[in-house]
Amino acid sequence: MKIDPEKFALAIINSSSADLSLDAKLYLYQYAYEKAAKLELNAADRQTLAK
Repeated sequence: MKIDPEKFALAIINSSSADLSLDAKLYLYQYAYEKAAKLELNAADRQTLAK
């Protein structure tokens, strides 16, 4: 499974409430980016182990 962390984080921000402050959106972007990057890394590790 290929996850682009930047696109994932931007999708999360775009689907968030318009009432969120800029700081909240930046925090949400960073959190979503890190989670997506970790998921992608874990998926790559699983593929490596399966070989």
